[in-house]
Amino acid sequence: MDTFIGKLTQLTYELFGVLLPGFLCAVFVGSMWLALGPLALKWSLGLLPELRLSEIVSIDASLSSSTRIAALVLLGVACYFLGQVLNGVSRQCTGGKSPLPMTDILRFRLHRPTAQYRQELSRLFAVAAPQIVPGMASPPWDEFFRVARCLLVQNRRTSLAATYQSKYTLHRSIAIASAGACWVASLALVGALVTWCFDRSLQVNWILLLAAPFGFLISARQFARSYADNWTLFGDTIVTETYALIRAHEMGLTRENADR
Repeated sequence: MDTFIGKLTQLTYELFGVLLPGFLCAVFVGSMWLALGPLALKWSLGLLPELRLSEIVSIDASLSSSTRIAALVLLGVACYFLGQVLNGVSRQCTGGKSPLPMTDILRFRLHRPTAQYRQELSRLFAVAAPQIVPGMASPPWDEFFRVARCLLVQNRRTSLAATYQSKYTLHRSIAIASAGACWVASLALVGALVTWCFDRSLQVNWILLLAAPFGFLISARQFARSYADNWTLFGDTIVTETYALIRAHEMGLTRENADR
């Protein structure tokens, strides 16, 4: 049972930390492709066709069940690899220090709390740390975290630490993808306006083109804040669950001695 729960935890990370961000990134690309209309064909020199919802629906209706399943599998594989790339890139996009958070976000730098956990939990950390890393009253966080994480995996069937890890990974990837999409949407809007000045018959989805930069900007801001919050909650959970595990072990030993 414990092995099954461990595998399920890993699957949850792959689903929410990798596959879902890749899928959302594909949705961002598809929405911009749809908004550009005939400009996608013109700007790509004929490589990309104009994307229309009616054509997507008609193509889907003409597919057989086996072909549709194969297409979904290929889409899932593509989203997974896209999510892996996005996850790897987003890991390098932390360390923002500007007093204006939006400036850092648009520079692909996310703010991450310097403290690994809230200071209110310092007493719990002071109790748990020496028992996790013997010989050090206040070990470095990297040493404490790695040992404590192994102990929690081995001794707890469920842990909120895995949940918060998946959430901050997901939100970090979405924040970076949204920031990139904001730049792409802004450039697409400027390009569409310039093209429209020379060709007034141009038919694009102006509502989507105008709304996309602001929508992606809001998304980047909100998910960047949520990333920072879940990063702190992850550290809080490591400290509190490790302390609770140590206390439970001590109480168990006390009860065994009492029974003797």
